[in-house]
Amino acid sequence: MQSKLNLLGFDTSAAHCAAALLKGGFLAEETFLPMQKGQAENLIPILESLLKSTYTSWTDLDGIAVGTGPGNFTGIRISVSAARGLALSLKIPVIGVSNFQLMNHDNPKSSLEKVQILSLPGPLGTAYIQLFKDDSPLGDAYQMPLDKICIDFFNYHEPIVIGYQAKLIAEKLGLNSFEKELSNIALNLTRIVEKKLMVGHLHSQRPTPLYIKAADASEAKEGKTPILT
Repeated sequence: MQSKLNLLGFDTSAAHCAAALLKGGFLAEETFLPMQKGQAENLIPILESLLKSTYTSWTDLDGIAVGTGPGNFTGIRISVSAARGLALSLKIPVIGVSNFQLMNHDNPKSSLEKVQILSLPGPLGTAYIQLFKDDSPLGDAYQMPLDKICIDFFNYHEPIVIGYQAKLIAEKLGLNSFEKELSNIALNLTRIVEKKLMVGHLHSQRPTPLYIKAADASEAKEGKTPILT
């Protein structure tokens, strides 16, 4: 069934502003601008320029897709806040898409029936990990040091590692892997939301940022009084 939806998707979870517009199910325009800072000031002008260049008005939109991370704390908050505000003012659905969902999107057919250990780059020699089966997560995401790889997959038969440092992780665990980087971020997150809306997810899900904090494994220091300055 061909989509007739007009959907705007955008993401600022890393050092970029990415946006894409689907009109009637077809890609009208996609943009990706590397940007270390300034997303807050540039996001809306970028979206307005994209709409103008495709002869589209805000009121033509049927829904909004937004990236929810994990990634840069401030960048995620900027795009999620913008998406919520736009959807509220336009009275259209808004759906958040995590980078794990993007990593899970359009994977090889050979991996579809397997549990997928999805890996995204984290800070300071770490990776963000989440297990997926089909289109659904099998648990919460967490941050893992790459020099101390520990993944509980023993309830699942021969999972496959996909994404960031997949070969390294898979070799440590004795599993198969598929190296992959996120690409066409705005287009893919918009396609994911298009699919959700077409099968009946017609209401906003109030997207929230996906923040992942490493567990505090430091031991408590006893017998020392903190010094207040």
